[in-house]
Amino acid sequence: MSKVEILLDSDGIKEFLKSDEVIQILKDEAEKIAAEVSGSMEVGSYIGLTRANVSIGGENVEEADAEALRDTLLGRCT
Repeated sequence: MSKVEILLDSDGIKEFLKSDEVIQILKDEAEKIAAEVSGSMEVGSYIGLTRANVSIGGENVEEADAEALRDTLLGRCT
């Protein structure tokens, strides 16, 4: 059996992970999760050093604490 070596275009992967398409996929999934958890959760997105990121949060501290106790958000992210 012969060895196969695959070289990935590192710059291309970095560009892809920061692309508008990836951001939209992440936002769509985060919005589904936020809707399941509570109607008042907000989805935010930003481009980090290596990839696009999304966050789910809100201004209601009591609601965020309750969700943290239930692990609703973290359970969906695995």
